[in-house]
Order: sequence, then C-alpha cells, then structure tokens
Amino acid sequence: MGWREVEYEVVPALDPRLLAVTDALRASHVNGGTVLRLYRPVDEVAFDGAWRTDLQGIEHWLRCFLEARSVREAVPELQIPITMPIVPKHTWYGGFEFEGAITHLLLTGGAYVRPDFGEETARQMSRGFVDAVAGNQRLQTMVFNAVCNFHSVTKEAKSNGRCPRLTFTQAATV
Repeated sequence: MGWREVEYEVVPALDPRLLAVTDALRASHVNGGTVLRLYRPVDEVAFDGAWRTDLQGIEHWLRCFLEARSVREAVPELQIPITMPIVPKHTWYGGFEFEGAITHLLLTGGAYVRPDFGEETARQMSRGFVDAVAGNQRLQTMVFNAVCNFHSVTKEAKSNGRCPRLTFTQAATV
C-alpha cells in the first residue's frame, strides 16, 4: 500500500493553546490571514504501511500529503494543485525549532500590526501551541514550512503577491 491510498481527516483545533496563537496571528497578519488545520490519517494501518515501504524519501511523502484530496479540500484558500511537478521551496525543522519560529512570528507581528504582549508571553504561547500539537513527541516532530503561492509551483512563475505560509507538522515515532 502506498501514499496515494492514504487520506486524512481534519482534527478539530479546539485546544485553547492552539486558538491563542492562531487568534494572535490572525490579529497581526491581517493581509495574509492565518489558517490552522491539523490532520490525522483516516486509516492508521494504511499510513504505517506506506511509511514503512516508502523508499523515495520525505519529499515524496510531502508531495503525496499535499496532493491528497482530503488535504486539498480542507484548505481551499491555499489552492493546492491536484498534481505538483515540484515540491514548494521549504525548510524543515524540529519541534524545538518550531517553538522558536512561532515565538518569532508572534513577536514580529504582521506588516502593520505589532503584538501587545512581550517576549515571555510569546514564549509561553508558542510552547503551549507546540505542546498541543506534538505532546511528548517533540524530538520526533518534523515541521515543513513553505511560503509560496501554489500556482507558482505549477506555473514556475513569480508569486502574484499572495504568499500563504504553509506549515505542516508531522509527529512520528521513529
């Protein structure tokens, strides 16, 4: 069984720690907006089978994840194409780096709005956010982060000014 057979369901993001960060980012990033979607495989057996037998690497898995119908339908605002010839330019980092990236994002604010809280509050918020997402699997957490327009991925053209940030977190026991 391969990645093409794996579909995902959206996990409701109801944890107050997730909502605190998401709401703060929505308030400061008024132009680009903020979208939070958490996913889990519909069929854990299919996911585990694909994970164990995939010899094409993490970028292949990432492409298959982004191309999954259930993922594309859950974030229509990103306009992820059905097939991506290339994976968007991205970075990977671990759970602790993810916490730092969220802290930085909270503190720097958007283009026109700065946060009304300080560094320690931002650290607490980001720590709570990552705890809610990764739990006790921070060392096994991989975060994919890309700032792109998915149309530019398929057309290999410059962005039209709309550059959603896609951050994907996968907590997997290694």
